Formats: sequence, C-alpha cells, structure tokens
Amino acid sequence: MDTPIELLTQALLGELPEERKRCFEAWLQESEDHRLLWERFRQQGYFENTLSELHAVDAERAFREFLRNRKRIRMRRIIKYAAVLLPFVFLLGWAARQTFRTDETVNLPAEEQIAHGKIKAQLFLSNGTKCDLGENDCLLNEGQVNVVASGGKLQYENNAGELEEEVKYNVLVVPRGGEYTLVLSDGTIVNLNSESELKYPVLFTGDTRTVWVSGEAYFEVAEDAAHPFMVETAGVKIKVLGTGFNVMAYPGDAESAVTLVHGKVGIQTDRQQLVLQPDEQYVYQSETHRGTVRKVDVTQYISWKEGILNFDKMPLDELARKLSRWYDVHIFYLNPAVKKLHFTAWFRRNSSLEEVIDILKKTQKINVELKGKTVTVREF
Repeated sequence: MDTPIELLTQALLGELPEERKRCFEAWLQESEDHRLLWERFRQQGYFENTLSELHAVDAERAFREFLRNRKRIRMRRIIKYAAVLLPFVFLLGWAARQTFRTDETVNLPAEEQIAHGKIKAQLFLSNGTKCDLGENDCLLNEGQVNVVASGGKLQYENNAGELEEEVKYNVLVVPRGGEYTLVLSDGTIVNLNSESELKYPVLFTGDTRTVWVSGEAYFEVAEDAAHPFMVETAGVKIKVLGTGFNVMAYPGDAESAVTLVHGKVGIQTDRQQLVLQPDEQYVYQSETHRGTVRKVDVTQYISWKEGILNFDKMPLDELARKLSRWYDVHIFYLNPAVKKLHFTAWFRRNSSLEEVIDILKKTQKINVELKGKTVTVREF
C-alpha cells in the first residue's frame, strides 16, 4: 500500500497513476488536515523557501548532536521531531527530481483574485435525489408539496392542504463560500451561512416544529403558539414561539452560541435550562456541556445576513474562521500567539479577500500573505 508521502510526491510531480488517484482522493477526504497539507505543498514558493532553509542546515552536525543526546530523548519527542522532519525529507526528494528534469518546462498559473462567496447550496430530497441550487429558478416536487427555488431562495408550498401520514425530510447543505435562504412550509425564514446544514420536514406534523442545524443560521420563526418551534444542535436544544435569533454551532469549534434579537427562547442542555431575553447571547462550551449568558450588541452576530462582516474586538482566530468559510481559503499561523490578537473592523461581504487582507495589514498587528487559496499569518 502506498504511503501518504509517496502519493503526495507522485501527485506533485504529476506522475500519479490512474489506479492510485482514487487512493489519493480518499486520503484527501479523510480529514481537513490532509487537504491543508496538500494545499500548502503545492503552493508556488513554498518549496523554494523551505529548500533555502535546508541549505542552511548542517546535517552532519545535527545528526551527531542527535546521537549524543539520544538517550535523553523520549519516544514522544522523537515522534515530534519526525513530524517536523518528514516534510523536509519529502521536499529533498522533490528537489532532487526537479534538479534532473531540466528538459521539462513547468508553467505555473497566474495568481487569481479570491472572490467572495455567492448564492449556492445543495438540496437533498427525501428519496436521496441531489439538486444543485444557485440563482437560477427551478421547480421540484415532494409529494403534495411544491419546492420552488427562485432568486436564491428555496420555498415550500403545500398544494393539497392536507397532511401526509409519512413525514418526509429534506436536507439543505451550504458549502464553503456559499449562502442560501430557505422558507419552510410554516413560513419560517432561515438564512444559512457558509459551511452549514439544515435538516427539516417537508411539512410539519405533530405538536412541535423541529429542525436540526449544523453551522450558522438565522431564524425568523413564524408564530404558532400551539406548535412551538424547536431547533436542535450538538448539545443544545432551543425552544421558541415567534422569535428572531442566530445560531452558530460549527462542528469542531469549542464554543457554540445562540444570540437572541427579539422575542424569547428557552435553552436546554443536559445540565442547564434557562430563558434568553433580547440582546442576550448563550455561549455553550462543548467540553464542559455548560454555558453562560452575556449581554451583546447583536449587530455583530447577525450582520452577515445583511451582507456585512462586522468584527468588534474579535480574536483573530475567530475572525479568520469566518473569513476562511466565506472565501473558501485555508489559514496557517506561523506564530500561534497572533490568534489571540483582537481586531475591530467592518467589511462588505462582496469585498475581495485581497481588500480584506489589505485592511488587516494596515493595523500593523500582523503580516498576511496570500498564495493560491492559502493565507499565511505571522507577527508584524
């Protein structure tokens, strides 16, 4: 079986056999770390910079030092060193191959400006059919319900007026670099942000109206006191009547948040039950399964649906995650300490990434480099 390094080497050199391409694609899909590593390796300039560092290394001296201290090095430190050295070993092999391939000319694509996100989503019907949605109009059918996509909005319309016995569920998936608006069968409006997913019934039945969300969504819930609206995320259940609120619950994030704009919502976890008032935010810690309530300026948390990126004393780590989802880029930190720096800024969501980076650089807190779809951040 091919090792990841062998697959990476062959892919980089354009020598990946057809039968191994499936293995390479499967390896990329295994985790975000794999995709980030591949993206980093294939960026123009990364190899040249790394090779210049290699030329500055006295390999023999370093190896003798290692031998003198090998008895004091624990296994986990060896593993750590191996993780650091592995890319260099790979790069040496790449450099050697390139040195002797003087008969070939490599044409590198010109840098393209990174565009902002756009209206796009994928709809999965109850029968498993997948539909790609954009700004174009289309008409679908789910039994007695018409599913109408028009102008970047998906709407469910009940034709018969009678409820079907079987509950059918649809799933709307918004990828990185996308956004989409959904109108549920009860009239509730849901704005989905990038890298988000909503599961919901085609028609609501029973005593409650329940949906499931992953990522970020803003809900403007249609009033129906007899049938409370329920939103479920990982670890948190939200019970509402007629309410406007934002939910941010991305998988892998240490925190999720519910921000109430108007109305009233009940929050329930396996350890807490409480009620939010307007201009309050509940922040849930996935590690402790508990959360806290704080007063906030809700504008910062809902302006995205109005086409604005608004950051008020926001840590760079959180700000960068929002930008990476909207512009579909990967972000690397050469100095992790910069993640804790706070920024106050305001951008239009239709700004190019280059414009956003220029503004951040003018703060003189960080240096930012963009190559391809990789953003590298270091101290100023």
